[in-house]
Amino acid sequence: MKTDLDAKAYIDPEKSDEHKEKGNDLFKAGDFVAALKEFDESLKRNPENKNALANRSATYTKLMDPARALADAEKCT
Repeated sequence: MKTDLDAKAYIDPEKSDEHKEKGNDLFKAGDFVAALKEFDESLKRNPENKNALANRSATYTKLMDPARALADAEKCT
């Protein structure tokens, strides 16, 4: 119960977009592990952010983790 309240209090769509953009920059630079962390944070801040989810899926592909990439891709639809 408390963790649900904490998670809801943590939601901030603006910060989610900031982390997504950071992740995009890191992805373009080829730092996929750091990009993944930014996309994870983006999704913690806004679980409904489909762009961050799609970007995390692409990052999992680069990290050779097709099962997680597919799971994220399926959530995008």
